[in-house]
Amino acid sequence: TGHRFEDSLYDPLPGKVKLALLKLAQYFALVNSDESASSSYQSEKMGDYSYTVSGEGGIQRPEVYHLLEEFIKPGYVPESSRLKVRSL
Repeated sequence: TGHRFEDSLYDPLPGKVKLALLKLAQYFALVNSDESASSSYQSEKMGDYSYTVSGEGGIQRPEVYHLLEEFIKPGYVPESSRLKVRSL
């Protein structure tokens, strides 16, 4: 968005921003708990154990742009989110 929501204008934090934050936090918590959930493979077999992921490729990153678009600073050009937020 081009800012950190530290201005008093954002106290309390707007509901849309909070929802976007919760969606992203949940996504990264799920990915960190099971790295294979974010991959695009469909099945894996090791001995008697097999695991299949739906054809959609596991957990998808949530779309939060529509929640944050009204808070984006004019003229702000976002960098790749992979540089700022990544799985541990």
